[in-house]
Amino acid sequence: MSVQTAYTQNIGRGLAGQVADIHSNEIVTATVKVAGSDVIPGIACKIEATSTKDRVIEKGVATALFAGISVRDLSNEVVAGDIVYAAEKTLPVMRKGYLFCVIPTGGNAGNALLANATTGVIDVGTAGVGEFQLDATLEEVTTAGAVGMIRINSLSVVAGV
Repeated sequence: MSVQTAYTQNIGRGLAGQVADIHSNEIVTATVKVAGSDVIPGIACKIEATSTKDRVIEKGVATALFAGISVRDLSNEVVAGDIVYAAEKTLPVMRKGYLFCVIPTGGNAGNALLANATTGVIDVGTAGVGEFQLDATLEEVTTAGAVGMIRINSLSVVAGV
C-alpha cells in the first residue's frame, strides 16, 4: 500500500465572522438597526445610542457602546455575493471567544486589535482618531487582506448586551 505524501487540496480557511473553534464562546443575539446599517460578518458592532428597543445593533464602535463582533450565521448563507444582515434582522454577536476576521494590514500572533469607529472593520494596531481599541488579539500570523483567527475578551463589551 502506498503512502500519500503530497496533498494538492487543503481544507479551506475560515470565513469572515465564522466561529473558529469549540472553546466556550459567548454569543448573544440582537436586532440590526433600521435604515442603512447593514452589517456583514466579522466586524465590530455597537449598540445604537438612541435605541428604544433592547439590543439594537449597528456597525462601528464607540466608547461604552461596543457590543461585540458580528458572527456568520449559516442560516443566512447566500448563493452569490456577500452575507448582509439587513435592518430588523436578527444578528448573532460574539462578546467573547475565537472567530475569523479579515485583517486588512495583516499581522502577527499576539498583535492588539482595533476597530474603525464608523465601519467596524477590525485591524491590528493601537487605536487613533476614529478608531476603538478592542480587548482582542490576533491569534496567528496573517497576511494583509487575509482572514485570520482572533480572540475577543468581554472586558471591552458594554454590559446588558
